[in-house]
Amino acid sequence: MAAQKVFGDQVSVLERSTFTGVFEDVMEGRAHFGIVAIENSIAGKVEETERGLNTFPVKVVNELKLTIEQHLIAHPKAELNDIDKIFSHPMAIKQCLPFLSAHPEWTIHVTDDTAGSVKQLMKQNDQTAAAISSEVSAYLYGAKILLRSIQSQEQNQTRFLVISKE
Repeated sequence: MAAQKVFGDQVSVLERSTFTGVFEDVMEGRAHFGIVAIENSIAGKVEETERGLNTFPVKVVNELKLTIEQHLIAHPKAELNDIDKIFSHPMAIKQCLPFLSAHPEWTIHVTDDTAGSVKQLMKQNDQTAAAISSEVSAYLYGAKILLRSIQSQEQNQTRFLVISKE
């Protein structure tokens, strides 16, 4: 979503499961630019991005803020009462803690990527799993949004940095 906002709909995106992978792509010339999350209004700073900024000699060439809505996403045949496990990135989990706390019957599994969590549950055809991710990822992978806007604050914003080698 951030890449489309900065570069338009025709942008070619390399998917990476970690922010470190984005830094490596930029430094090794596989990508002219990278976009990494640096801070969320609920969950705070993204430590992996801060480490990357201190490790790799990249330049920050732009930044943007996006309002982030986190949704509970599952297989199209799944129903809410089928769910017993949740997959997502730690930052998304932090953004949804009050919602998740209301469901102690669910097991939370930390992953590297919100969209990747949706992709994986669809690949495994698992109707007992759900992911916390964006509407875009549900659309991309043919999943269903079980519940919308489960983040703890309506004005949930993430600040992204656009990085480049030059």
